[in-house]
Amino acid sequence: MSHVAWVEPCLFRTTITKRFSPSGVELVRFTNSGTEASTMAVAAALAFTNRKKILVFTSGYHGGTMSFPSPLNSINANLPHEFVLAPYNDVEGTKRVLSSLPKDSLAAIVVEGVHGSGGCIVGNPFFLHFLNATARELGAVLIMDEVMTSRLAYHGLSAKLALKPDLITLGKWVGGGMTFGAFGGRKDIMSMFDPRTGVLGHSGTFNNNVITMAAGCCGLDIYDEHEVERLNAMGEDLLQRIQIVLVEAGVRAFKADSKADPISSQRSELECPFSGILPAGFGSEKTAESLRRRQKNSMGVTGQGSMLHIHFYGPSTITLKALFWHHMLDCGIYIAQRGFMALNLELTNRNVDEFEEAVRAFLIRYGDALR
Repeated sequence: MSHVAWVEPCLFRTTITKRFSPSGVELVRFTNSGTEASTMAVAAALAFTNRKKILVFTSGYHGGTMSFPSPLNSINANLPHEFVLAPYNDVEGTKRVLSSLPKDSLAAIVVEGVHGSGGCIVGNPFFLHFLNATARELGAVLIMDEVMTSRLAYHGLSAKLALKPDLITLGKWVGGGMTFGAFGGRKDIMSMFDPRTGVLGHSGTFNNNVITMAAGCCGLDIYDEHEVERLNAMGEDLLQRIQIVLVEAGVRAFKADSKADPISSQRSELECPFSGILPAGFGSEKTAESLRRRQKNSMGVTGQGSMLHIHFYGPSTITLKALFWHHMLDCGIYIAQRGFMALNLELTNRNVDEFEEAVRAFLIRYGDALR
């Protein structure tokens, strides 16, 4: 009885295509993780366009085999594709990168509407629409990585921003907490996985396992429009409260709206460049890094909706980040060590109050190192 699978259309498939159709999902396929979803989406783009180049962005993360931190180590686990790096939220910088590519060589643009693992940096809508239009103009496939960001809007962040991606990737919460990933989009692209055409194969013993399918159906049912709005409102409230606490404590925090264009809003904020993008006019990466090391320590917060990230910056970044993480644990609050947090459905306004007070207590205890 080994390798027996139920291959009939399942309820979860219908549920996902209905919910995320405003983000462009006409057909969907399941995987075991967001990493697998990104891998298969890129494979589809390469096959569909018969091209090789893939535009990605600095500090982007699309799974363990498509990770682009800054700086990118020459020894990494990335897939051996022809990736081309461009600066996130930077239209002119991206245009310069694109202009250097051979004609008709770009297969795909892969981007997150909010850089999740890259620090919860909110994508400028103008920049994202520029990428959408550029993909259309160049005949490339726009892949919106919604593994994280699909939680920020009922139909996905792409739909909320009125983007028209060719493919999107899903994962994490969409599987109801189980091991899960999915990719979907335009019918003409996804049809390449139809076994009757034989263009692309896609198999996996646990791709549509019954437990994940059932958990996913329950999860999507629970995380309805009301819960999406409630959790996002709670996250925005928490972000604003943290910003206020930082200002009241006299910390050199990045006060500008995290949705703003990081280039224009941070040109004079070198001491706290939480966008991950260097302000114009500061020369080479090496020179900018030298300037950074001479700056005072600072702390800030970025994010959108229920996704937030606490940042530290300056010569004591590593120490302060560790101190903050352990301090929050002592307060009964767990966040990722890098500073990332995604709010969950069990949280209430009381938890937001507790988080605010925990941040305030941290600043009272360690504030001298941040001024």
